[in-house]
Amino acid sequence: MLAGALFNRATDIFTTIVDLEQSGIHITRQDELMRQCSDCFSEALSLSQNVKHHSGEEGVDELWGEPVKVFTMSISDYYSSRYRKIAMAMREIDNIGQSIHKTLCNEPWFSQAADLIDDFISISKNECEVLRSDPDYFSIWPEFVADGEKITEFIADVPSDASIELERHIKRGVLLLRSGKDIISWIANVRVPMPVSTERYLSHCEKYHQHTKQLLSPYT
Repeated sequence: MLAGALFNRATDIFTTIVDLEQSGIHITRQDELMRQCSDCFSEALSLSQNVKHHSGEEGVDELWGEPVKVFTMSISDYYSSRYRKIAMAMREIDNIGQSIHKTLCNEPWFSQAADLIDDFISISKNECEVLRSDPDYFSIWPEFVADGEKITEFIADVPSDASIELERHIKRGVLLLRSGKDIISWIANVRVPMPVSTERYLSHCEKYHQHTKQLLSPYT
């Protein structure tokens, strides 16, 4: 809340400075208004590291840091920074997708999820890349939502002769699948990487994969 208040305060001051300039009143960098504006932006940026994603996951400081950069760097440097972050976000989406395939889709009870994951990865990268103001976004967004819902509603094909332990393991895999879909959605929406959440999820996938091998080893 404090970071938001400081950011809004800095924006108000900056708007006032622009209005004064348009009225013929020149404001120098040493002016009290300019210093106060700079101080508010700087403090908001430092506090932004504590701003959490709405899911409660890690703080996505880039989500706050990027708007502030507009006032602290050239336009070309700003867009260069933004496109690097988008590229990093898309790479994380690919990494999560690959981990889901390795962890779940190689097993027969999750084989039908493979195409769903591929479709969702593809549309998520489009969602991440295309600006909200782009006309194509009106066709991308509905597909992004629909493909995500297909994963949420996916039901694994539990073998009729599965043991209780295997059945529980498969159900945990369904939850893992849905968690992966959620993280991909968050990254695509904020258009910046979420390395802490991604690393945590990939670790869960690896543990699940190892448990799967242990569980199925007597039958292989």
